[in-house]
Amino acid sequence: MRIPTIWYKHSEKIETDNYEVIDNVWQKNGTELRTYNFLGGSLSSLDEAKKNALKKRDVIRNKIEGKEDYRNPQEYDIDICEEIIATIDEKNVITRNRYGALVLNAEHLMIVDVDHNKARYRIPDFNIFRYLVSFFKQKKYSEGLLGHLEEALDKKAYHHLYTRIYQTPNGYRLILQGQKFNARSQESKKLMRRLYADWEYSNICYQQQCYRARLTPKPWRIKIKRPKIIFPFRTDEENLKHNAWVEQYQTKSEGYSACRLIREIGEKRKNKVVDYHDEFCKALSNLPMA
Repeated sequence: MRIPTIWYKHSEKIETDNYEVIDNVWQKNGTELRTYNFLGGSLSSLDEAKKNALKKRDVIRNKIEGKEDYRNPQEYDIDICEEIIATIDEKNVITRNRYGALVLNAEHLMIVDVDHNKARYRIPDFNIFRYLVSFFKQKKYSEGLLGHLEEALDKKAYHHLYTRIYQTPNGYRLILQGQKFNARSQESKKLMRRLYADWEYSNICYQQQCYRARLTPKPWRIKIKRPKIIFPFRTDEENLKHNAWVEQYQTKSEGYSACRLIREIGEKRKNKVVDYHDEFCKALSNLPMA
């Protein structure tokens, strides 16, 4: 997980192929100069931030020239370009994302985002053996997607885990305790698939080498516009406008939660980071979710 505190922006015009639709087919139609912006980050110096920006420039240039596969999304690590709001410890940091919400970034605490509309699961065909096993176990799972999550976590391989399941506006969030996870490990990828994780979420966790959870409402869900001035390059005047937006957002957020705890599986464990998560999310309240 990399959340730089020093940033450098490099702008450069690069010649790229220009395509247009001719006879219902995309065809090359000359070249043009396009301006690209490359953002480099560092934890130590502006010089290092500049070098990282130029590295990204070189990757994009090589892809444009066909020297590297443009379809490969894992060419380099993605820095988290967000303002640090609070540091729980060196492995768990709270930031403000591009639309103003607070986000928990956790290096080893596995968080899984499951979206009702994107989860790919099916109701299995009736199987007498499966029926008898469930009958003698005397276990009844919830209906729908939640039941599939419960059943997946009931496998013997996961009995050592303690899982908290939260309801979100669009699905579920799972926080798994009991071992340290690595977002780039095969085990993590396999478990993400088994728990029907949103693909886009899984991919960003891989690239940023951490798990993420939104802690506060999405602005448009509480009828407030998202901020126009984003991190990291703000003038003093823009900072005043941003701070005013944050104050308004915090006031309107008070009456809402980001998720709600609905289920616990496994032997209960205490975790400082989960406590922070629940407090910021208002996960133990009955407030409307946003």
